[in-house]
Amino acid sequence: MRSTHWFLASMVALSGVALAGCPSPEPTASDAGPTPGTDTGPTPGTDAGPTPGTDAGPRTLPALLIGEDMATSHPPSYGCRGENTAPTAGAPVSGTVTFSALALSSYPVVGGSAQLFPGATVRASCDGDCVAGTTNALGQLEATMPGGGWFGYRLAATGGAKPTVAVLGHFYAWPSTAGGNVTVTAISETVASVLTEQIERELSSATSAVSGSVRDCNGEEVANAEIHFYRGDAEIISEPDGGVTSPRITGLSAGAIPAPTRDGLTGFGGRFAGLVSPGAPIRIEAWGSIEAGTEPVLLGCEEVVVEANTVTVAVVPALRTDADYGAGHPCAGRH
Repeated sequence: MRSTHWFLASMVALSGVALAGCPSPEPTASDAGPTPGTDTGPTPGTDAGPTPGTDAGPRTLPALLIGEDMATSHPPSYGCRGENTAPTAGAPVSGTVTFSALALSSYPVVGGSAQLFPGATVRASCDGDCVAGTTNALGQLEATMPGGGWFGYRLAATGGAKPTVAVLGHFYAWPSTAGGNVTVTAISETVASVLTEQIERELSSATSAVSGSVRDCNGEEVANAEIHFYRGDAEIISEPDGGVTSPRITGLSAGAIPAPTRDGLTGFGGRFAGLVSPGAPIRIEAWGSIEAGTEPVLLGCEEVVVEANTVTVAVVPALRTDADYGAGHPCAGRH
């Protein structure tokens, strides 16, 4: 896994800057997506996904691809699917986290209240092995975490001249040796408003945003994957023609401002976005046809925390083993 994840990659082409950690293709005049507010994609009420209420699972899907565009694309690597594991965490080592806000130009989040959690789970409260603190003038927070293992974070919203929204981050890799630094994503109010405008929703006390990307065994972003959100056994059905607080789950197009994809599938950055109600954790499932003409299979499954008026950032890697998820995890037994 890369040490930095990304949210809305290429959106900052408003200023010509891409979010660190995830390169994206240079936008052209033709790939910037539909004009905000038009949603020229799938027929309203369908979002090209499953029929509401049927929980029918994935439909017939085009073959998965990776690459910058159709001209450079090739099949993804999913040989590790079902056998994948989280990175092995070593002895605790000291390091720093830099919170860098995605905006018209990236900037460090100064004076931000942050919490760091070892492992893939962000907990409701900062207890036990959680580390809490306030970021310094460089947007950094020092901590000691298991070396090379996953960690997650919660960053509270900040005000001032450069306001940011609250963010939850999952599946980041802590430095494997002492003294290392990892840069993680914070999101300016400007970028959050662009995202919600594109999916025609609002981030508020009644909503939670979830965004991220689908990756193969080599960490490559995967196009043509279909995203499903679940809370418990119930699928959250996308309502593209609903109100500003109704669910919306879709893939994101390539380009400077990635609009919802016309077919609801991830674009060539592997991107997806959704807006759901806050509450219990969300299970994210990515489905796709690894080869043309084959039945869709479960590519990856992860659970993430969602909170009101907060953006959750997550990557969905290749499906892990039941043992790696652990007993009781909602993704165990879904191979």
